[in-house]
Amino acid sequence: YMNPNLQTTLGESTHKTPAEDTTDQSSIKHSGSSLSLNSASSINNNNSSGNKEVLDLPEELEERKQRKELMETGIEMFNKKPKKGIQFLQERNLLGTKINDVAKWLIEDERLDKTQVGDFLGDNDEQSKAIMCAYIDAKNFFDMDIVAALRFFLEGFRLPGEAQKIDRLMEKFASRYCECNPNNTLFTSADTVYVLAFSVIMLTTDLHSPQVKNKMSKEQYIKLNRGISDSKDLPEEYLSQIYDEISDHEIKMKSSSSRPSGKQVNFRGDWVK
Repeated sequence: YMNPNLQTTLGESTHKTPAEDTTDQSSIKHSGSSLSLNSASSINNNNSSGNKEVLDLPEELEERKQRKELMETGIEMFNKKPKKGIQFLQERNLLGTKINDVAKWLIEDERLDKTQVGDFLGDNDEQSKAIMCAYIDAKNFFDMDIVAALRFFLEGFRLPGEAQKIDRLMEKFASRYCECNPNNTLFTSADTVYVLAFSVIMLTTDLHSPQVKNKMSKEQYIKLNRGISDSKDLPEEYLSQIYDEISDHEIKMKSSSSRPSGKQVNFRGDWVK
């Protein structure tokens, strides 16, 4: 054993007297005892903090349980009365009060009734319109054709039944689509996108609703869209492709409720803005 506290003895005699040897052995025993005491103290301290965490755990679990129950209550309220549900959650600090906080929640929480989400986004009051704008602005339609963009847009909610609500949603969708695709040369303005998007929704309902007996033909669909691009026509080939796409693959409207809401849209009526 070499005592690290001693000066190096390199080149000197390593012979030790009995007294020196006894001193070294004593140092070893003393160091070992200190190590054992320190280790025991450390273990005791760790056990003490561990016990404290265990004691705190039931309180944390109870708090989480209460928050979960309140959240579920708020969602249930939203699925009946959206504005009351939002107010309930915000008053309990379970939902942020900013417009973007609510919009993000509507996009991400799968437990929300899709019909109620659509009705709320289409409402005409200032809060609903602001949240609707934030909701749609969170979507990125870059480099998507109009049908793909509509499919993506309608993934999170069911389109409302009232014509005015659809109108507001389609106007904002058209504006956002143009923002995401500034270099698109096919559409001259957001108004063109608005009318075309509305016609795609109309075509989906016409071709795939069992209540519509006389289905719209491709020629009729092309005729309905004449002059929508600043009084000019979109290419017939492009409109024909849209018709075939919708005919083969319906745009699925999200739904968790079959309850009708308010005045229903007459898709065969005067839909052009």
